[in-house]
Amino acid sequence: MSVGAAIKQIIWLLYISNEPMYPSGSIMICAFNTIFDSINSLLTTAYLPYQYLPQQLYVGQACFWMGILVELISELQRKSFKDDLANKGKPYAGGLFSLARSVNYGGYTLWRGGYVSNALPFGVEC
Repeated sequence: MSVGAAIKQIIWLLYISNEPMYPSGSIMICAFNTIFDSINSLLTTAYLPYQYLPQQLYVGQACFWMGILVELISELQRKSFKDDLANKGKPYAGGLFSLARSVNYGGYTLWRGGYVSNALPFGVEC
């Protein structure tokens, strides 16, 4: 999942974002996210009882990939709209944004929730 998140971030930095960012800054962000997200995954799944692990990973993976796709597709749709000079200053309300005003943030929340689901042992009593 950390590789998927890094790839999505690279696509955003190189294609979607209209703000300049130096390569060193984007490399630092991708490295930080990849390293710490990987450590989180390794540490949290190591402490889960085996009987809870498969179901939790399936739900987490489904949420992660659905959220990544919703966020990426909505951002690409909005970029296409904003690149047309006739739409300068207009809010985008088509595509996935017709479902919710900030569907991209909903997608982000969904994939980050799916990612962190490894740290939430469902049904485990402390």
